[in-house]
This record gives sequence, structure tokens and C-alpha cells, in this order.
Amino acid sequence: MSTANGTTSISKRPMSSPRLSENISKRKNGAIKPLPPSARAAPPAISSMPGMSPPPSPGLSAITTPANPSISRPDDEFQFVNWLKPSGKPPGFPATSSGTPPSPMDRWTKSSTRPACMRWGFPATHPWKKASAAPSSGSGRPARKEPSGSSLKTCLVIGARGFIGSAIAAEAAARGYRLTALDVDNYAKHRGTNADLLINAAGNSRKYIDDQDPVRGYDLSVTSVMNVLHDFHFTRFVQLSSGAVYPNEGDPHRNAEDTPLTPAGMSRYGFHKWLAEQLVLHYAPHHLILRLGGFVGPRLVKNAVCDLLSGNPLHVHPDSEFQFMDTRDLARAVFELCERSPVPASPLNLSSRGTASVRQIAEWAGVNLPPDAFQRPLVRAELNVGQAARLLPLPDTSQTLRTFIQEVRTGALPLP
Repeated sequence: MSTANGTTSISKRPMSSPRLSENISKRKNGAIKPLPPSARAAPPAISSMPGMSPPPSPGLSAITTPANPSISRPDDEFQFVNWLKPSGKPPGFPATSSGTPPSPMDRWTKSSTRPACMRWGFPATHPWKKASAAPSSGSGRPARKEPSGSSLKTCLVIGARGFIGSAIAAEAAARGYRLTALDVDNYAKHRGTNADLLINAAGNSRKYIDDQDPVRGYDLSVTSVMNVLHDFHFTRFVQLSSGAVYPNEGDPHRNAEDTPLTPAGMSRYGFHKWLAEQLVLHYAPHHLILRLGGFVGPRLVKNAVCDLLSGNPLHVHPDSEFQFMDTRDLARAVFELCERSPVPASPLNLSSRGTASVRQIAEWAGVNLPPDAFQRPLVRAELNVGQAARLLPLPDTSQTLRTFIQEVRTGALPLP
């Protein structure tokens, strides 16, 4: 409030209330007497609590006496709750000079008599935060450490009796892996198996199923992959996908691994393969996704090469062009890539170099083209394999086909 001379005075609140002043007066006059020490209630002892025992402690004198050496700050600092365990003995901490376990305050000290929280502040990373800071897989669990190639000892192959899976299983056995070969017949029996390396070669390769029955195609290409990811325990996961994920599967300039993909432009078959890749990316921290082209090899039962050699009707125009890799070459490439440390980035296009037309294949095989083949659709499939070629030597499509045709003609590889 303002005064007559223009100055402002600040009114002060009373420092004590009338009731407080009255109590102070009574204490001075002896009307209120403090309780004697014997009448004061003592706090309950730890030993009286169920399942608890007091930790032996030399008291604070152990901190300040010269006989007590400097106690190193433990790695799992501030885990003070360990003192409340029923055993009453904290594991992993040094004893004091008296031979007894350190007191709670000892655990907070180093060379100074001040508690650690006063000298260092609280730790930058608490033990529970150290665990959560580890890279996480899509399932929310901390990801396991990236394995080295030499640590891969056991191999689980899904679809081991199929066209591609049989070649991979044979290569795994030849390399000395402890192999578990799974197919439809023994899948349930081995559910829950652990393996250093899991190779999923059980994907659907019949594109017409996805067009005619998308629900079934989804189950074969997507649901099956989700089941494998959760039915088995693995360190490294290999998914054999397809170059069909690219809307422009026939143009190497538009189907490199870094090509932006739009699901709306994919075929149903390619879209389902792409969805399966997303599951692997989400649930398998250490993975290798291979987008594959066409194949020949033992147990070949379909494609234009098989139709020409078996005398079956052709389903594509003779001028259609494809990449073809032998499944045995694929199996060797898969293991060479898996045994690298670190594993190459995914996804990775993998096939032979160059293409061959159905017309050329017919000439090498000495087969006449059926007249109705020229009414079939013209198809071209060639993946950009530049990245894979920088990692390992790739075979040539023409040489692969010539060798395969010779094996079939000599009876070394009988067709079904």
C-alpha cells in the first residue's frame, strides 16, 4: 500500500498463528512435556518382517575409518534391492576390512566418504535400461548378436524334398552341417527345433494359384512363412523369395534391389511374395532375403525347359526370354552368402547372368517348336544381378542350359 510520502510499505504476514504461539507458551511453562525415549515407538525391525533378514553391517564407521580400503563402484550399481532378498547376502560384492559383507552405504561409495550419487550423480544408464537398449526384433524381444559364419553348425531346411529345397539340403549335408530336413510329413514332429541357420525353401511357385484362388495363394506364400517364423527357433533366417515382386520383372534397369516398390502395381503372386518378405524383416533380426529367377536342375517338373525336353505343350511364345540358374549352383551361393560375416544386405537378387530364349533352348536340345506355341504370350524375365555379381561369381544362363540339357540327354539327370 502507498504512504503519504509516496513510498510503498509491504505488509508482513504473522510468522506464527495464535494456536502455535499458545503451544509454544505452554511448552515454556511446562504444561506440555516431551515423551521420554523409552516411551517412543521404535520402528519395526527388518527381522520381524515375513521372509526378511537384516544385512550384517559394520555401520557407517567402516566407511570413514582408514582401515577400510577404497571400494570399487560395481557395474550393477544402485541395485540396492538385492539387500532385501531373504538371503541377506548381496552376490558379487567385496567384503569390508572386518570380513563381513559391506553395508548398504558401502555399496554407494568409492574412494570418498560421500555417497556415489553425490559424487557422480545418478548413473547415465541404469541396468534395466542397458538391457532395453539392445536392438530389438519385430517381436519386441532383444535381438541376438549377429552370428559369424563359423558359428553356424546346425541347419534346418523347410521344403527339403522340393525342387529347390532338395538341392539346398544336399549342399548343407556336404558342408558338414547337422541337417534337419523338413517337409509336410515331418513338419509337426520337429516343431520347436533349434537351428543356427533356417532356410525356408517351401514357398509356392505356382503363379496360377494366386490368380485363380487368392486365398489359397495367400496361405501358401504368406501364412506359411508366418508359421515357420514362429514354429522354430533360429539364429539366422533365409527366405527364398521371387523376382516377381518387381512390376517390371523383365527390365534389369527397373528391378534392382533399391527400386521403389508399389504393391498396387504387383501381380497377386508378386504381392504375396512381398508380404512374406515383410514378415521376415519384422520377425527375423538376422535374415537374408533372396529374390530368385528361373531354375533348372534335378527334380525339375515344370517351366519351358522341362516342357521342351519332355514333349509337353509350351505355355509361352518361343521368343520369350528367361534367366536360368542350376539349383545346385543356387545352393552353393546360398551357403557362401550365409557364411559371410556380416551377411549381405537384404533383399538380394540372385540368378545367372544373361538370358536365353525358348527358341534358342529348342535348338540346343534339338527339339522342333510346336506350331501352336507362336500363339502363346510373349514373356521376358531378367533380374538385375549386379549386386550379387560383386559378391560372388555367377554362372552364365547359356552355359547352364547347355550343361543341363547334356545331363538329361545322357541320362545323368532323368526328368520325372
